[in-house]
Amino acid sequence: MRRRLFASLALAAAGSGAAAQGLPEPLLSAAITQSFVADTNFNLSNRDPGTSYYGDTRLVLGLLNETPTQTLTLGLDTGLRALWQAEEDFELTFASPSTARVGYIQDWSSGTADTYLRYRQRDVDSTSLEFIDEDIDGAIDDIREIDQNGTERRYDGGFDLEVATDSPSSYEFNFVGTRFDYSGDSEDRTPRTTLAGDALWILELNPVVSGTVGAGYSYYDADNPQQTEIRQGDIDFGVIYDRSEILQLRFGVGYATYTREQLVQGTRETINDDNGYVVRGGLRYAFEEVTVEANLRLSDAAPETRLSGDVRAVYPLPRGSITGRVFQRYGGGDTGEEIRVSGAAIGLQREINTVSQLGFNVSAARQENLDTDEADTDRLNFTATYSRNLTEVVSANVGYRFRSRDQDPESADSNAVFFEIARSFETRP
Repeated sequence: MRRRLFASLALAAAGSGAAAQGLPEPLLSAAITQSFVADTNFNLSNRDPGTSYYGDTRLVLGLLNETPTQTLTLGLDTGLRALWQAEEDFELTFASPSTARVGYIQDWSSGTADTYLRYRQRDVDSTSLEFIDEDIDGAIDDIREIDQNGTERRYDGGFDLEVATDSPSSYEFNFVGTRFDYSGDSEDRTPRTTLAGDALWILELNPVVSGTVGAGYSYYDADNPQQTEIRQGDIDFGVIYDRSEILQLRFGVGYATYTREQLVQGTRETINDDNGYVVRGGLRYAFEEVTVEANLRLSDAAPETRLSGDVRAVYPLPRGSITGRVFQRYGGGDTGEEIRVSGAAIGLQREINTVSQLGFNVSAARQENLDTDEADTDRLNFTATYSRNLTEVVSANVGYRFRSRDQDPESADSNAVFFEIARSFETRP
């Protein structure tokens, strides 16, 4: 529910301020936010006990240090939550989620390196499509019902490296890793690790067409009773058609493998050992009226043919914009079994005047459990928000949120109203 407007207020101010002034001095930014929420079903449970009330007091800190060749960013978003949950005693705990991030970018004449580390802590009983919608690389978040009060800790890290970009023969290397850990009342949550990397060689054949050779590998390790391990690898040959900054097309075809091992009566056995084709496609179309980006992967090197990837679009309006996204991803769920999460989201931002705007966002997702007979989980979120800049440094939101969860034969829904206010600060030492 919590609006990203306030959660990223300090970092956004840092980025825009440094870019506008072109100054190398570090920019320190901060925001203090306070929210108040009344929610008819806080845990989105079919055993709904009644209306809950809570307030988050948050501190958002940011540091941006830019030079012509280097960029360092630090971010922290945390705070306290005062919770009056229905039929429960008053509780004061950390605001969920709390996050921290560090990023570093190095540019040189023939390449660039981009690396980051990120930490997120949240209550395991506060699943939200918010996490599915945002751009978090690595493993996917589980959206099934959680009826516990433990804590989930997520650790992410990765890098992107491009070299020899000023020559006809260039290279790209990417890596991302994710680790989930749990504490408290979360006995059936599974600690798990996901690692993935890929490399790409690009050979320019002429000013608009390039040939490519790519390779990728991923590893999934779950600390469940079966000690599940999944390894996937592929290699493909392709072509890039880069006509201009407006249009780019990518296509590749190759060979892929999939291996799954786990304990069976105390003995490690190979459950699946598949191989087959892999087809990749990509599109970037940036025209005056619409911007579309798509990345898709199709392969039968798995227990069943799998299509994964996403398509995003942005359509500008005279005083706002419409954004949309559809996606499908495979990964390990919080029980250590494989899941498929498919979904779509659409958002509308509309400026009313120079100091206020309206926002509407709808997100829907389905989680299918590929290894068990557990029923699929369907989730729906809708949020309507009115935002206003009270002064140059004070902003406020007021709005309504609807959530629903359907996991046959159980279902639940929630209605919430919220108010948020934030005060931002920035300075250069």
